[in-house]
Amino acid sequence: MRWYESIYRKQGKRWLLVFIIAFISLFIFEMILIAIEPLWPEFNEYLGDFIESKANYILIFLIIIGIPLIYSAVLLTINLKNIFTINRIDPHIVHKIIAIILIIIFNALLFIMLNLFGEEAAIVSHLFENINILIFIGGAISIAIIADPILAIIKTSIRQPKSILILSCFITAYGFIFSLPFLYVPANIIEGPLPPKPGIVAHRGASHLAPENTIKAIEVAVDYECIGWESDIRISYDGVPFLMHDSTLKRTTNVEIVFSDRADLRASNFTFSELEQLDAGSWFVDKDPYYAITKGLITPSQAEVYRGIKIPTFEEALNFTRDNNLIFDCELIRPPESHPYRSQFYNICIDLIVAAGIEDKIWISAGDELFNVIEDKAHNITKMRSACSVDEFLTSDYNVINTHYSLSNTQFKEYSEANISVVAYTVDFIELYSQLWCLGVNYVKTNEPHKFANLTQPLWYLPVDLYYSLWITINTLCLVSVILLNYLIRRENN
Repeated sequence: MRWYESIYRKQGKRWLLVFIIAFISLFIFEMILIAIEPLWPEFNEYLGDFIESKANYILIFLIIIGIPLIYSAVLLTINLKNIFTINRIDPHIVHKIIAIILIIIFNALLFIMLNLFGEEAAIVSHLFENINILIFIGGAISIAIIADPILAIIKTSIRQPKSILILSCFITAYGFIFSLPFLYVPANIIEGPLPPKPGIVAHRGASHLAPENTIKAIEVAVDYECIGWESDIRISYDGVPFLMHDSTLKRTTNVEIVFSDRADLRASNFTFSELEQLDAGSWFVDKDPYYAITKGLITPSQAEVYRGIKIPTFEEALNFTRDNNLIFDCELIRPPESHPYRSQFYNICIDLIVAAGIEDKIWISAGDELFNVIEDKAHNITKMRSACSVDEFLTSDYNVINTHYSLSNTQFKEYSEANISVVAYTVDFIELYSQLWCLGVNYVKTNEPHKFANLTQPLWYLPVDLYYSLWITINTLCLVSVILLNYLIRRENN
């Protein structure tokens, strides 16, 4: 009796399938958490604010998940062993219940987690896409392995509806596995020569290595050969534009100490003389929010230099940009209606850009009102807009597409083929950077420029002709293996 005939005839084999699903669910969940490590700080911050206590919750969660993962692996191993040693697979009722509960809980958690990600959930599919050529090969080999058991089972009852159903499912699965790589070509498969390496734009400066939106963060970005940087611009209550992402000052300054009774106010409700009193660097040293000190990316002594850093004015940032020949991606955040400089904000910022003499180095995401100000005062500024169709972009007066990396591979390729410049944000994974490189994206914004500075080529890529040839060869070998295996088995039986 062949091994698969033993499994087919055993009672309780359905529970073996349940244990396999439980193990795979836990394993995938654990692997996703490990793979998205650059996003841990954001999750920990979110959970910390919710629980009102700071900790590395994702690492704790990983350790906790390891317990049911090991349990499901042991349970699966024991039952696989029992297939070959006893005539019946009959797990205890407790194991059955636990396995079902684990499947429900962890698939629900995965669904919730992906929903919490929002558009960042796209990173999961990108990470799987990076290894999907291995998944394709694994699928083809798996189909080849189960082909003989399937055919043997069908032969015993060829005219029964059950056998016809099994055969139909097998043929459908084989056709799907064979055609999938042609229908869903990975981003790393290129037509023609490899596109140029995307330029690195430091998001809020090198914001995972230094306090964000500070001159020091830009200096660190320059050390990693960034061609430019991105920052958010607000305006003080007395009309001085300054760098700040959040609407309040609580996360990135010591405002709760210096102005304890005003800590919850908007950043734009402070005069610049008040903003100058704040420390915009010590929070980074004390909290180590992105584990730069813990990982040794910066030493404690290097981090101490960040203490006492001040919030820079927009003018200071423009001067640094000019002196270092950088690109400056400015996000102009207009103050609320009640602010005394709301109506003048765009004009004040554009006038400062003109005064610095670097209009051609400035990128701005511009709505209608800001667009008109730019056209009137500084038409050499690069105007960015969100993703749209190729035809819509080519008939507009915008210069660059500024989009999240979750855009489809097809649309990125269409932009590249139409010679439309594209900036993708916010890219902190080497795998994702490699895929965008292969898709012809021109620039990426990143919090972690140190990861990409020394890359000379994507992690992996293949010419499309070689990819198709490889896949046809693998499938041919699998098919020949199935035929040869059946021939050898029949010969042995005879």
